[in-house]
Amino acid sequence: MVNRKMRQTLLSLLTFNDTVLAVVGLYFRQQSTYVQQARALASIIECACLLRQLRNFYGLNVLVGSLQSLSVYSMTEAWRHLEYH
Repeated sequence: MVNRKMRQTLLSLLTFNDTVLAVVGLYFRQQSTYVQQARALASIIECACLLRQLRNFYGLNVLVGSLQSLSVYSMTEAWRHLEYH
């Protein structure tokens, strides 16, 4: 019984991770300029800081993982703009 419940919980967590990754990726793809993408990155980073302050390390890990995804990580111009502003 415990193993089945643990599997269901793990499946739910993995589904949540995939959902967050999809939402973050979609959010960035909707931004049409580097400036808008940099603002979106800043918003996500602020959310990550808030999760850290709340000691929600699971949520923080999921959010950082989405920032490290290829679709977000490869936006070099947006990251560069964020770095200088």
